[in-house]
Amino acid sequence: MPVGRLLVDALCKLAANSKTPKSPTMLMHEPPLRSLKTWSNGSEHVAERGIKPANQGEALMVRRMLVMLVCGMMVTAFAFTALADDAKVTPQQVKQLVEKAVNLIAEKGEAVAFPLLSDPNGEYVEGDLYVFTYNMDGTIVQHLKPKLVGMNMMNTMDKKGKCLACDFVRVAKEEGAGWSEYWWPKPSTNEVAVKTSYIMKVPGKDLLVGAGVYDLTKEQAEAAVK
Repeated sequence: MPVGRLLVDALCKLAANSKTPKSPTMLMHEPPLRSLKTWSNGSEHVAERGIKPANQGEALMVRRMLVMLVCGMMVTAFAFTALADDAKVTPQQVKQLVEKAVNLIAEKGEAVAFPLLSDPNGEYVEGDLYVFTYNMDGTIVQHLKPKLVGMNMMNTMDKKGKCLACDFVRVAKEEGAGWSEYWWPKPSTNEVAVKTSYIMKVPGKDLLVGAGVYDLTKEQAEAAVK
């Protein structure tokens, strides 16, 4: 868990465990700070009167309010940061992630690579950006959602009636690598949105790897990586 998130949790717990006084009153009941100088036997004595809380409950209330305010501000900041991170996903990042995953499979093999590619907390998953692997029959052999593994997608159509697996296999066989546009649910919200994936065949294996960016067309993705 990120350090910032731990700090937010700690602040929220501190605020939750603080007790609010039953009858809050004014925090200040003493006159403004002043010094009274008196002289006795050649020595200087300074008597000071200052501002102090009326009781510990009132000070605790103020501290709790400040902690809750800071906690709320930090939670809001992290929410905007998360949204900003999703918006930063680019076609270049998608292409690089697919190439990295293809190299991992080619060098380490499926048994080692697939668990790493499917780890939601790993380096191959970032928000709505993740990789998937199909065989050339259109069957999912690796995916962020384990329940999809083993499913043949050759007869599955998106909301526009497109067979996405058919296009994946076509791109891998005919082009070796390229972009494919279709409609697919976002992992974070399950909202169906347009998605453009970069598809690449794994050298020496009947496998293809893909990853995509949401809310971007094929033409936009291709133009971005030129």
